Amino acid sequence: MIRTFKGHSKPIYSVTFSPDGRYALSGSFDKTLRLWDLTTAKELKNFEHPKYVRSVAISPDGRYALSGGGDRVLRYWDLTTGKEVRSFKGHAGSIYSVAFSPNGRYALSGGSCGKGGKDGDKTMYLWDLVSSKRVRAFRDQPSHRYVAAVAFSPDGRYALSGEWDKTVKIWDVATGYKLRTLTGHTAYVERATFSPEGKMVISGGYDKVLRLWNMATGKEIKTFTGHSGKIYSLLFSPDGRYVLSGSTDKTTRLWDTATGKEIAQRVHFSDGEWIYITPEGFYNCSPKGAKYLRVTLGKKVYRIDQFYGALYRPDLVLAKIDGDSEGLVRQAASRLNLKKMLAGGAPPQVAFVAPEFSETLTKRDIELTIELSDQGGGIGKTEWKINGMTVGIDKEAERGILVKKGGTQAKAIRLKKLVTLSPGENYIQVIAYNAKNEIASYPAELRLTLKDEISTKPALYLVSIGVNRYRDKALWLKYSVADAKAIASALENQSRPIFTKIVVTAIFDGQATYEEIDSIFKKVSKKAKTHDVFVLYLAGHGVTKDGRYHFLPYNFRYRNEDSIRQSAITQDHLQEWLSLIKARKSLVLMDTCNSGSFTRTQGRQRGIAEKTAINKLTRATGRATIVAAKDDQPAMEGYKGHGVFTYVLLKALQEADKNHGNRDRQTSIFEISSYVDEKVPEITFKAFGYEQVPQLNMQGSDFPIAIVR
Repeated sequence: MIRTFKGHSKPIYSVTFSPDGRYALSGSFDKTLRLWDLTTAKELKNFEHPKYVRSVAISPDGRYALSGGGDRVLRYWDLTTGKEVRSFKGHAGSIYSVAFSPNGRYALSGGSCGKGGKDGDKTMYLWDLVSSKRVRAFRDQPSHRYVAAVAFSPDGRYALSGEWDKTVKIWDVATGYKLRTLTGHTAYVERATFSPEGKMVISGGYDKVLRLWNMATGKEIKTFTGHSGKIYSLLFSPDGRYVLSGSTDKTTRLWDTATGKEIAQRVHFSDGEWIYITPEGFYNCSPKGAKYLRVTLGKKVYRIDQFYGALYRPDLVLAKIDGDSEGLVRQAASRLNLKKMLAGGAPPQVAFVAPEFSETLTKRDIELTIELSDQGGGIGKTEWKINGMTVGIDKEAERGILVKKGGTQAKAIRLKKLVTLSPGENYIQVIAYNAKNEIASYPAELRLTLKDEISTKPALYLVSIGVNRYRDKALWLKYSVADAKAIASALENQSRPIFTKIVVTAIFDGQATYEEIDSIFKKVSKKAKTHDVFVLYLAGHGVTKDGRYHFLPYNFRYRNEDSIRQSAITQDHLQEWLSLIKARKSLVLMDTCNSGSFTRTQGRQRGIAEKTAINKLTRATGRATIVAAKDDQPAMEGYKGHGVFTYVLLKALQEADKNHGNRDRQTSIFEISSYVDEKVPEITFKAFGYEQVPQLNMQGSDFPIAIVR
């Protein structure tokens, strides 16, 4: 969802866009039409009706509007002035549908016949908007009670009516003669319209099926099945390749007109949350949308959020909607999709054994015990989280204690974990995966409150990694090492008054191997305490693959795309390393550029793919993360001796508190985030003519990291 438009007090029955895409017009049962600015979501004008509004339309030139509803009057509005130009009376019942002719001179209106059905043969009218006259009524026998949909063909020669007699009728506008009747629906037709070139008609209604027709012959071409509720809205894409439908089943679905197959659907929830999902199971959602959608296999019921690691792929949802011309969805689905994941078996159940209930404690170190019960899919890795931050990963649950249970009960494993609590509330979650590490369990949850205040100042631990000279010369960069050194120097100089000590570990070029980075994290994990601060800075090549982030170590060599999966530092590596660090105040800074050598997707999809990967990384680690979303041409990243992102970070340490903070002469990570969000696009646009938009995922609470000198 891009933005929400609020103002109507009752259900909205009709929405249409202006031809230039700048405005939207909505009609509601609150007796108003409202004109909206699509960029700002602000209401521009409000048009009052005597009774409810059922249908609205905007003229081809965008200057005028039509509306019809419960007062039985077709109203013609000037959108510039907000005034009613004229009204047209003649309907015996409510007006259900209105439409402009392609030249904007004529209007169609259709509706109910009124009480008793006496005017059943005169419920679709053609009006001349210039002369204010009714041109004709479209007659048909036997009589019918409702015309729920009306539309002009693109050339203006034909009109259609979607009716409650289960048919769509095609009419000659010039003569008023009925040319053909499209039969096949088994219930009321609520919506129908012509394709952009006028050769096809799409219709839908109470039988929950969309039907595509050949306009010239009246024959049904194909049906689109999938909705479980009545269809109340539908629309062709401008090129006629797709159809969008809306239903009372709370979904909006996109269909391929050539194949009749569903491309994706959007599910709406009453609290404003939403989710897009493709037939393969790839999805995108609002912050809490995934928790509402369920997947059922036999007696097993899953939340779609349990498949987040593999199936949360906004980039693939977009690729599918765009036609998947590069086969990205097909390739991804061949490796992993919802059906294959379900075949891997259910994840284990997780329950706390000790402590069993939420409580208040006075000691900081506490041993947690959980029990994992196999539900048929085996037991894979287990994640331990405190306040969203991953504090432990158990890769093999079998190392735990086997619990013997009688009868047919599944085997259970007990795992223990010593954790250090922070002052205040500690929200603890434990999530386990099936043996394939594809499906997550429902989390076991516990809240422990620590009554303890830490009065000592924290220490700062910084791990700064920069790679310019990769083993593969094709990957060489200019600024990564200088940037990593500059960040380390700046924090050492500007952070000292806040911390008891600053411990910097910096590695560059040939040192930046998997083995060396693994060793560094293990060393820091033995020193950093829960009340300390930890910062990770990465500069080099970052690659998005399979919806996940990968950092290329010094000795990476590209042979094929499997090289990235096998030899790069992955999200799983970073999650495991960061889980070792006890410091609850953490910040991850990533000045990594996605090499064009590995990037073949379109720019829009690539940007979403990178955002998807960082969202997943942030969720996996629970650390606040700020990332430079770079273009695929790293040579353009040079700016005053640094990458733009790092240049702005260095400036932020001095300027963010004044420009984006509370001016307490301490620069916090949230102030840095706001400064980076504004300055990186601004500088890149001025210097290079494109906007580099950083990715900001700020987890947890704010904390200071530097002093303004």
